Amino acid sequence: MPRKSSPQSERQANYSIEICPQCQQFLGRSYPQCATCREIVERPIRDAWQALLQAQNIASTAPAGQELAATVLERSDEYWWSEVEAAMRLTPCPACGGPLGYGSSDCEECLWRSDMFWGKDVEVSPEGTILRNEHAMRVIIRALGQAHRHSQASIEGWRLYLPFLSQGPQPGSTRDDRRYAQAIKAGRGRELAECTSIEEMYEITRGGRK
Repeated sequence: MPRKSSPQSERQANYSIEICPQCQQFLGRSYPQCATCREIVERPIRDAWQALLQAQNIASTAPAGQELAATVLERSDEYWWSEVEAAMRLTPCPACGGPLGYGSSDCEECLWRSDMFWGKDVEVSPEGTILRNEHAMRVIIRALGQAHRHSQASIEGWRLYLPFLSQGPQPGSTRDDRRYAQAIKAGRGRELAECTSIEEMYEITRGGRK
């Protein structure tokens, strides 16, 4: 199955940073606890799944939707990260019964299946089949959904980064969100909380602690 254009890359981004009316943080920063932040951050996943259903003329409530989810998981390297993510959330874990990859914190099946589906980024990224920000988005959404697997410093850094990342790259941008995310997750706390761009956070991080 040939790769298609990424649903996220086709969206027109809005680059002004908004304040979430529910949690009063930069919109997306309180993901996944804040329902409004969660709605914004997970929108690419929902949109991608709806687009896939429409392309195949499948109703979202039909049993065929579950069959499609199974197909996506079986052939995950042929689908975009957002489509695979949606399929996982629609598939019950055979061990704990929760959404596959997001069930019980001690469920080994969830952890194993989650890690298994994301092993091809190094292979596909150089070919241009996954954008820099899509890889970072994939990693951060999954990490925040499985926060028990990561250090508090990493979780804090990813949450600081997410409001900017969820907007997508500006047209023509060569910003490497993978590199930025690795640097910013080092745990700078309130020192970075008021920054209004990824570049500003990155420069502070590179400059060392105050």
